[in-house]
Amino acid sequence: MVSTGRLHGFESLEEQRLLLALDFAGSVAEVLPQPFQLRFETGDGFREHVPDFLAVLRDGSGWLFDVRPAPLIRDRDEVAFAAAQEAAWAVGWRYSVVEGWRPHVMSHAGAAANGQGHRTGGSGEAGSTTSRTGPDE
Repeated sequence: MVSTGRLHGFESLEEQRLLLALDFAGSVAEVLPQPFQLRFETGDGFREHVPDFLAVLRDGSGWLFDVRPAPLIRDRDEVAFAAAQEAAWAVGWRYSVVEGWRPHVMSHAGAAANGQGHRTGGSGEAGSTTSRTGPDE
């Protein structure tokens, strides 16, 4: 990533697209893949979940991400995402589940990454179709 000056691993094309979008947003200082293992209790007992990325923004805030295409999200995933969201809010981070991309987001980001366009100012939003924001947003 240009914004961090390092290469970052990813496990899927969807995760690679998130990293590209974060880089294109221009507000990212650091990205940590699989930043921690979350252990939480459900009605069926204890479960564990590892979020996909934690982005640390230039203003010092954090944004926790899970990446899962919408057709693949099951009830079990929703419970894990809710636990990750609560954990993120508890420490003052944003949380988003990236379920997919609007077609124009990836075409513009891809063109810019290939040197066919240029960055423009923006809000720093990653362009995910689903965003679960904190209680103050």
